[in-house]
Amino acid sequence: MAASNAANSETFTVTTPSDCEVRLTRLFDAPRELVFEAMSKPEHIRRWWGQYRRRLFGADLRVVDLRPGGKWKFANRTPKGELAVFYGVYREVAPPGRVVFTELFEPFPDVESVVTAGPSAP
Repeated sequence: MAASNAANSETFTVTTPSDCEVRLTRLFDAPRELVFEAMSKPEHIRRWWGQYRRRLFGADLRVVDLRPGGKWKFANRTPKGELAVFYGVYREVAPPGRVVFTELFEPFPDVESVVTAGPSAP
C-alpha cells in the first residue's frame, strides 16, 4: 500500500488477523475526544471523507444519526467523477473511545462489513 505524506502516516499498518478480517491501524497524536469528534461530527467528517491525494471529491453527508441503531450515509465523487455511496448502521457508540458500525457500498448491498473504530478497537 502506498505511503502518504500526511501527518502520522508512518504509523499506518495493515494486517490480516484472519481470513475474513483486515485491520487498519493508525496512531494519532491527539486527545481521544478530538479524534472521536473528527470521526463523528458532520462538520468534521466532511473535511476528511472522500479525500484522495489531498483532494476532496464532493463529500456529501446525507445522514449521520450517531446512536446505536442510527443510520449513516455518505456519498462522494471518485477521481473519475462517478458517484460512490456508502451507508450503514451504528451498532455501538461509546464516546470518546469507540464506534462500531456496518458499512455497505451501494453497488454491492449484500456485502456488509463491520467496522470497529477507536483506541479500544481490538
